[in-house]
Amino acid sequence: MENILDIGRIDEGKIELSKKNLSFKQFMNAFVAANAEPNGQQRKLDYRFNAPDRIISMDEILLRNVLRNIVSNAFKYSEQKPSPNLSVSFQDDTFFITVRDQGIGIPEKDQPFLFQSFFRASNAKIFPGSGLGLMIAKKLIVLHGGDINFESQLDSGCTVTIRLPI
Repeated sequence: MENILDIGRIDEGKIELSKKNLSFKQFMNAFVAANAEPNGQQRKLDYRFNAPDRIISMDEILLRNVLRNIVSNAFKYSEQKPSPNLSVSFQDDTFFITVRDQGIGIPEKDQPFLFQSFFRASNAKIFPGSGLGLMIAKKLIVLHGGDINFESQLDSGCTVTIRLPI
C-alpha cells in the first residue's frame, strides 16, 4: 500500500527531495554494510568502489530505498547463485552504480515493460513482489537528475545501472 501512495505523491509532484551534502563513498559503504541477503543464504554483496570520493547533494533516504530495491531484487532472483556484484565508477561528473546478478534474467519479450506499474516479468511470478519497485526506483532516480537502465538475458542474470550526476 505504501508503494501505491508513493506513486501518487511522485506523480503529483508532492515528493520533494530532502537533499544533504554527503560523502558518496561513506554513503555507499554504509549501505553495503547494512544490506546482506535478507533470507536464506546470507550472502553479502561483492562490492567495489572504483571512483574518487565526492561530496554530493542527495536525498539519502530516497536513494537508500532505490538501492535497497535493486539489491533485494538481485538477491531474490539469483538464489543459489554467487553473490550479486555492486560497483561504483565515476566519469564526466557522474557516478555509475551497477548491480549485477547471475540469476534468472528477464525474458526479452518482457523487457520493454520492466519500469511500468504492476508489471512482473513472466518468469518472476513465483517470487513475491508487487511490480512497483522498479517503477518507483526509476521515478526517484529521475528526480535526482539521473537515470536507470538494465541489460539482461534469460537465465544469465541482469545488470542494473544507475546514472547519478553530481
